[in-house]
Amino acid sequence: MLTCIRKSFDLIRETYGRSLELHTIPPDDPATYSMIQESRTVGVFQIESRAQMSMLPRLKPRNFYDLVVEVAIVRPGPIQGGMVHPYLKRRLGLEQVTYEHPKLKPILEKTLGVPIFQEQVMKMAIEVAGYSPGEADALRRAMGAWRRTGNLDSHATDMKKRLIENGVPADFSERICEQILGFGEYGFPESHAASFALLTYASSYLKAHYPEVFLCSLLNSLPMGFYPMHMLTAAFQREHVKILPVHTENSLWDHRLEKTPHESHYALRLGFRCVKNLQKEHVDAFIRKREEGMIDLYLFNQDERAALAMASALDQRREAYWKALNPHRTELQGLREENLRRPLSFPPLNELQSMFLDLEFTQTTLNKHPTVLMRKYRWHYPVSQDRLSLSKDLRRQTIGKNVLVFGVVQIVQSPPTAKGMFFITLEDETGFLNLVLRPNVYQKFKHLIQTQWALLVVGELQNNDGYASLLVKQVVAPERKSPNSIAVDFDRKKSESKDIYAKNQRLFH
Repeated sequence: MLTCIRKSFDLIRETYGRSLELHTIPPDDPATYSMIQESRTVGVFQIESRAQMSMLPRLKPRNFYDLVVEVAIVRPGPIQGGMVHPYLKRRLGLEQVTYEHPKLKPILEKTLGVPIFQEQVMKMAIEVAGYSPGEADALRRAMGAWRRTGNLDSHATDMKKRLIENGVPADFSERICEQILGFGEYGFPESHAASFALLTYASSYLKAHYPEVFLCSLLNSLPMGFYPMHMLTAAFQREHVKILPVHTENSLWDHRLEKTPHESHYALRLGFRCVKNLQKEHVDAFIRKREEGMIDLYLFNQDERAALAMASALDQRREAYWKALNPHRTELQGLREENLRRPLSFPPLNELQSMFLDLEFTQTTLNKHPTVLMRKYRWHYPVSQDRLSLSKDLRRQTIGKNVLVFGVVQIVQSPPTAKGMFFITLEDETGFLNLVLRPNVYQKFKHLIQTQWALLVVGELQNNDGYASLLVKQVVAPERKSPNSIAVDFDRKKSESKDIYAKNQRLFH
């Protein structure tokens, strides 16, 4: 993210003539915090995960220290210690701020009487439990060892015992004990969270005010972050960033900003770096020749020319692909002479076929969203599409109602703190669909979840302070598959193949 932010500052200076640095970004920017509170944080640092995005509308960060807490609270330490809900209730005024012992107030006042940071646990150990500085340092080392030393359980049990002996209620002491064990999995010191929060705010400010710049820098810094390229481009397109495809006459190796005719804003032009199989040294040689006025595709090898054709960087995908495979041949084995004199022609690809080739060869697609095309070309479900709810509509629907949604599977998670629960993120053309599955429901529909690229789901609508999710009741199986599709069995974990022709010869059948 530091690389991404530096590239953003450089690009802002080159494009807009404004000089920004980490220490000169305007603090407490209303547009930035508004974006954060609405969970429009795809791509930014630390608060882009599903868990963080579900917390943002509830915690509603309004200043820098709120971001420090936000960064730290969605961690195993506070979660396992049962600190998250008490903190939120106190922040929202639903629960009175209290301190279980007089000595706890100066330690926990900034976090409303709820311990969130490692430093607070250490201060409680010294000030309330009677630890010596040496014992507190041993506790710190044990918490920072992530269970490798194997002695954190004894520290937690000992501290619980001492807290109770010094007048701290048993239930609060028990939660402190659980939190210490949670820190053994992962937890933040306050200083660490503050350093991260600075980058969180900086990346959020850039996204709020320079989304095209931030996306360009983000893609030029991959691999990083929580989301793959196609999810990033789809999310920023929903934020009205215009993205232009790879093109042999306009693209560089890196993605760049490009002023388009009759447009007041800059568009993002995708670079050659996202095209499968291209080598940077060959791209650099091609660009040097192009600057001299020559488009010489034979500076690329055969596999690279084929990839450019399939990436739609050249006109007429399949014709260009065929030529790339057979650049100098005057006769083709198995074809009669009279057939060789006829120009080759291929039936046009439909939108769904083009979309899958986009994803295969450029890691993203810029045309219609995959769910739109799946509904158009591959709807094999015993349900009318009129019954579907889109992501953008869920907030306006009745909580507790069973709704039907359809989306492409993006993320499947079951974190250690979830006690066997599974969380799935689907995406439709309007945004994310957040699914919650109890263990028995996941096991029942496990085969569909693991084999289908898109899912049709029935779930009970839940809404936590503006963040909608579905408690899944059923995953609907498709009735049949089309026998002539290049896309139906598209595998999310497709195996790599060096032989492009063998992998794509289905296009010529």
